[in-house]
Amino acid sequence: MVFTGDWMPTGGKSIRFGDGLHRFLSSADYLVANFEGVSLPPAYRVVMQQVHGEETLEALAAIAPPHRVVLSCANNHAADHGFSLFEEHVRNLKSMGFMVVGSRNRPVVELVPGIRLAALTQWSNHPGPFLADLQMEKELARDGMFNILYPHWGFELELYPRPPLVETMKNWLTRWDLVMAHHSHTPGPVAALDSPAGRKPVAFSLGDFVTCSRQRKNRWGIVVRVCLGKDVEGTFRLRRLDWRFCVTESRGRDLIVRLADRCPYFPGAVGP
Repeated sequence: MVFTGDWMPTGGKSIRFGDGLHRFLSSADYLVANFEGVSLPPAYRVVMQQVHGEETLEALAAIAPPHRVVLSCANNHAADHGFSLFEEHVRNLKSMGFMVVGSRNRPVVELVPGIRLAALTQWSNHPGPFLADLQMEKELARDGMFNILYPHWGFELELYPRPPLVETMKNWLTRWDLVMAHHSHTPGPVAALDSPAGRKPVAFSLGDFVTCSRQRKNRWGIVVRVCLGKDVEGTFRLRRLDWRFCVTESRGRDLIVRLADRCPYFPGAVGP
C-alpha cells in the first residue's frame, strides 16, 4: 500500500501526475490519503475553509479504483461547517466507492483480515466531536494484527518534531506496527525507532501531497510504499518500505505532482 499526506483543495486547477509518481502510486493494492476538508460546497464560509472540487475526486479515481482508495476524514478542517455537511461529505465519498475512515463511528478500517488502519486527529479548527480523535488511540490496536496508525497531529510548518512528539511516537510503537503521520503541510523525518518488539518505521509528517498554496515550503511531501507479507504463523509483517519526496508545481490551469530525488529542506536525504 502507498501512504500520501494531505490532499488540499486545488483552487479549481486539475491535478496531473508525473509518470514516475503515477507508477509508484498505481502499483499498490491500496492508496491511503488524508482528504483535508470537505467534498461538497458549504452554505456559509469560514476562515481558512478547505473545500474540494470535482478535480480532486477525479484525480483520486485516476490513480486506483475507488474501492482501493482509503480516505481519512480525521483532520482539522473536516468539521469546519458542522455535522450535517460532514455527514453529507462522507456519504458523497462513499457513494463513489471510496473507503472512508476517521469519523467517531468509524475510526478504523480493516483493509484485509489481519491489517488494521486507524485514522485519528489531534486537531479540529471547529468543534468536531464526530471526528475520531487521538484520545481514542490506546483502544484501537489489536493483538495478532498488523496495526497501522495514520494520525493528523503535530504543529504546522515545522520540519522537525519537537522532543515531546518524538516521545509520543515512541510510546505509540508499543502498540502500533507502523505510524504514518500528517498535518504539518511540510515533510518530516522518516525513521526507524526502537520499540519493545524491535525497530519500527515511522513518518513524522508526510507533508502536502497536492496543494495550490503559493508558499514554497507547502509544496513538498513524502510518499511511502510498504509491502506486507505473512510469517509462518500467518501474521502480517513488514517486508519492505520505500519512500520518495514529491512536489507540486503549478503550470497554468494544472497542478503537476511529481517525484523528486531531493527536497531543499532536507538536502542530505534521499529515499531508500
